[in-house]
Amino acid sequence: PQSASTLAEDLIYETLVGKAGFSRMISPWSLSLKKHLYAFCPAKKAAIGHIENGKEKIQKGNLKDAVCHYKDAVALVPASDDLMDTLLDLYVYTRDYPSVLKYLQQLESYKEIAGTLYHPEHEPAERKKREESLASSLFVVYMLGFVHFHMGEYDKAMTLLEWVTSKEPLDYIPPYYLGLCHVARKNRDEAVRFFRMAMERQNPGVAEKRLNELARFVE
Repeated sequence: PQSASTLAEDLIYETLVGKAGFSRMISPWSLSLKKHLYAFCPAKKAAIGHIENGKEKIQKGNLKDAVCHYKDAVALVPASDDLMDTLLDLYVYTRDYPSVLKYLQQLESYKEIAGTLYHPEHEPAERKKREESLASSLFVVYMLGFVHFHMGEYDKAMTLLEWVTSKEPLDYIPPYYLGLCHVARKNRDEAVRFFRMAMERQNPGVAEKRLNELARFVE
């Protein structure tokens, strides 16, 4: 039978980072870089070569070599956020979550996130002040929770995903992964509660049908 995590991949994962999506995303980013080559720049020209080779590898399903090409491109043009985003998508698609975590831990916002959300012992007033300063880091917090979930670090994942869920009342993905965390912890009632929340946020019209489908994996 299909596992709950596999079902999550079917419902969400492929629509976010499917192979077909890579070709659509990479093409405009490649063109964007090319627009900046009106001045001679060997590093950017070399990066474009790696991007084109990486695209070809993706289209052929050779994601391991594609990752190598994009890592080389990032090394040549480290200031390109679009290029780094593509590499992160590849890491996620190939389930290289330690590499995603390593990248996230290098971001300026990581220290503040870790100091606030990983340590609940702060006084309420201090914690509230710290959390308000993280308003611009919601996606980073979500990605950390997503990565911790896939690495089996459910307590850390739940801490982060619960916070994002409380701050993003319309986003269905964080509570969905919270439900999966509770599946892993065998907390049936909490799993169903978060699955219901996720499905109602996504589409109230199909929430009950999807919830019944998901509940089978929580028994």
